[in-house]
Amino acid sequence: MKFTISSTIPYKGLELAEPFSFDGHLCLITGKNGSGKTRLLQSIENDHTKISVEGELLARHQISAINITNENQSVLSKNIDHTVITRLTESIFQLIGDANNIDVIPETYQVNFTEDRIDRHAISFHTREIIKRALILFDKEIQELEFDELEFSILLNKEIINGKVDTSLSSLSLITLNYYQALRKKKYIDFLIHEGENIKKIDDCTFYELLGHEDPSIVFSKIISEMFRGKFTVTTANKFKSHINYIPELLLNKNGETIDYENLSSGEKVIFWLAEKTFYINYIKTKNIYKGNSIILMDEPDSHLHPQMVQDFYDCLQVLHEKLNVVFIFNTHSPTTVALSPIDNIFNITPAETSNYSSIKKINKDEAISQLLDGVSQISVNPENNRQVYVENINDSFIYEKLFTQVRNRSKIINPAINLSFISAGQKLADAELAKHINSVFKDQTKTQLLIKKINGDSNCQQVIGMVEHLKSGGNRTVRGLIDWDNTKRKHVNEVIVCAKDYAYSIENIVYDPISIYAFHASNNYKKPSYFFKCDEDYHWKDCLHDEKILQMIVDNITYKILGRENKRNHTIKYMSGLSLFGDREYYIPTEGKNGHDFENVILKNYPDINKLKTNNKERPLIYYFTMTSTLGPLGPSFITTVIEEAFAALQK
Repeated sequence: MKFTISSTIPYKGLELAEPFSFDGHLCLITGKNGSGKTRLLQSIENDHTKISVEGELLARHQISAINITNENQSVLSKNIDHTVITRLTESIFQLIGDANNIDVIPETYQVNFTEDRIDRHAISFHTREIIKRALILFDKEIQELEFDELEFSILLNKEIINGKVDTSLSSLSLITLNYYQALRKKKYIDFLIHEGENIKKIDDCTFYELLGHEDPSIVFSKIISEMFRGKFTVTTANKFKSHINYIPELLLNKNGETIDYENLSSGEKVIFWLAEKTFYINYIKTKNIYKGNSIILMDEPDSHLHPQMVQDFYDCLQVLHEKLNVVFIFNTHSPTTVALSPIDNIFNITPAETSNYSSIKKINKDEAISQLLDGVSQISVNPENNRQVYVENINDSFIYEKLFTQVRNRSKIINPAINLSFISAGQKLADAELAKHINSVFKDQTKTQLLIKKINGDSNCQQVIGMVEHLKSGGNRTVRGLIDWDNTKRKHVNEVIVCAKDYAYSIENIVYDPISIYAFHASNNYKKPSYFFKCDEDYHWKDCLHDEKILQMIVDNITYKILGRENKRNHTIKYMSGLSLFGDREYYIPTEGKNGHDFENVILKNYPDINKLKTNNKERPLIYYFTMTSTLGPLGPSFITTVIEEAFAALQK
């Protein structure tokens, strides 16, 4: 999905010279001090700079800014009174009185929820807007509105939170209590309608669109569990009692011990807070509930993170994107944050020297890191902790680089301190020299660049072996090679690692894994989960990812589609999550005379929707974009096969 950002009105001297666009759930803004990074986010927040999605402007309620350093209240706070929503309804209903139109209702009104009735304890609400929403919901004039209708509207629109003048963080207890009181109120309203009361029936579609389909305590608990990889969880609500009381607790999963928020490490607090704040602002805004196209703006959210927590930060953003359909835009000064970014949406903002406009352009990680380190005389890096890894072609280098970035901090056998740099082993000629000669014939920059990549990027396993042996003989101790198995025995030095030996013919047989094929189609709505296994039509595609039985059914289904016969289950598929499934050996090791490219062609013939990745992505091969949008996108590192992890660990030795 393409997001485009463009200035409409200058903000504190900042105005973009031209729009910029990005795809994906994440966008990083870098630049020197004073370049305008923070002002750009403020400009977006204050509606001076617009964001559109596929050409359609986002409304202001779809954009929110959070400041990790300024707010520390937790949604796990336990202050709750189950009568607050009824008290709010009583106070507002009294204002209606003899009012004959909405204009006589005060715009704001203070409601006191304490027995002492002291003004300083009162909370201000946007009373006129609250009543307007109730009148629209039930299609009534102000004098026709009944108490139960007003209370039902307050519950559905979550006015106890959304209707407040003060928008500070509320508690998960109150959000959940509101959810269960709304469910009970609906039953009561339906009863009144059945008894002949003049009340407009709210259909189930409208009801759940406003309230949300799932208990918010369950949604939040799943987010916390996934973000901390099962270390923590949050207790969920009792559906029979939570209209009266619900006190959430943070638990340590291994022993069920209750953990106080204050006992979390500083990095864990940042990650936890980011999760709860993102959940909160996306949930309470009725129009945003799990619908997507919501933007979260963050000003240097990584400033209090230890470098080792940056990967957890990115994991957190990925989980929040998957669960809440939100997109993040943030700025950073950290080279570590840039280096570990899982996607390439890195933009540098620069004030123009001769005009009032600022320019912003997409840059690669090396450029961004170099700029952030400008003025630092030197950084000592031990060359023994770096491996130059030659691979068969430039496409393999792109894919392995992304896979390594994902697994290096999540693996028990990979040393995160030892970096792997993947390089195509093909003969290299200077890009500028090639471009000079090719341009003289083609006169086409796009074709020129593609041809240069082909010339400097293509190679084969023999060139990898030869390059590694040559450099090793010259005394290089950190050079390595990574080649496909190709179901072939080859003689080579120990520094050349065969990826997936005895497991998969080539990288194609690994990447086009059945679960990845399922995730690609189901997450993009190309095929429903019911296409792969028996389930309800509204079954959410991710609900099966922890169900080994259903996952095995998916493997069986896709194997039958590709091979034209039942899965023999004679090949063990092991994933980094610890899950093991059973595939067919022929799926991973084709019959004699077939290779990885033949296998890819069969995949594309049977699942042609994968070809849609070619539409806007022409610089790199289809398999690269499939890896990014399936294995590393909706699935994440849990479904990377262990043969990849083992190959990386072997390269580090």
